[in-house]
Amino acid sequence: MNTQNKYINENNEGNQRRICCVEVACSSIEEYNPPGMTGAYVYVVADAENEIQFLRKVRETLENEMDFPVVEISEIELLISGREISEVLLDSIENLLPHFPIAFGTFHFFANDE
Repeated sequence: MNTQNKYINENNEGNQRRICCVEVACSSIEEYNPPGMTGAYVYVVADAENEIQFLRKVRETLENEMDFPVVEISEIELLISGREISEVLLDSIENLLPHFPIAFGTFHFFANDE
């Protein structure tokens, strides 16, 4: 089993590991945002008993703990062996903790062209 598959398959008993893509508006915490950016996309992995709990965990962590308003959550799927994921996200998955079972990839910021 390669390292990537090892961390994809490991999770807490009774939970499933899911991945999604989240679009967020920029945080009101200025140091989180590059100047001139209005939003970002980020891949998120979390352990949860079901999809509803997964979505709640993703939204609550981003909005309540990181102050990033969630615009849209898409591409929700079980994280299975063979799925390609970035090294940044893989490193985060490696460090998942039972009391904080959520991992973030790189935030890809963008500016609206208006």
